[in-house]
Amino acid sequence: MTPELEKRLSKRTIPFDWKTFFLAEEIKLTDLRRLLLVICDLLIINDYTELNICNDWWEHDGFQIDAKKIDPKIYKEYFDDTTSLYNAADEDFAVRIGVYPNNFDWYLRFNIDEEYGGATDKELGDFDLTLCSKYENSNIIDCLRAISILEDIMAVDFFNKSYGG
Repeated sequence: MTPELEKRLSKRTIPFDWKTFFLAEEIKLTDLRRLLLVICDLLIINDYTELNICNDWWEHDGFQIDAKKIDPKIYKEYFDDTTSLYNAADEDFAVRIGVYPNNFDWYLRFNIDEEYGGATDKELGDFDLTLCSKYENSNIIDCLRAISILEDIMAVDFFNKSYGG
């Protein structure tokens, strides 16, 4: 997590002022890739001129790292196939790849548990999506709630339970 995101989390400001949607269990990379593409489409990620990306160490040890800028089209290439997704992940345990827009309205993270050393169907991963309160009555929520394997919880509670530092 970046210093700015952690500050926003402690103050319960966007994107941490509402909910985090997350997978109840890890899923195969092929399914994870498809779901991440759906999430990108729901967020209309291609309408952004740039995004911020970071290796999020929140669950690992809480280490803070600054974000870098990334073109949304480049980010979506991570989900072209399972090999691209696998290669985009951090190799360290419980270090997620996080992305968010400059206005901090949402924060999307994914992780792959690299147990088998390659982009195979044996590898499992998960993601979480934190949305600010402006999304509370949006169509995105209806779509997310239609995905039966997703659960949601208040964002602050989600991140407080998962802190590894």
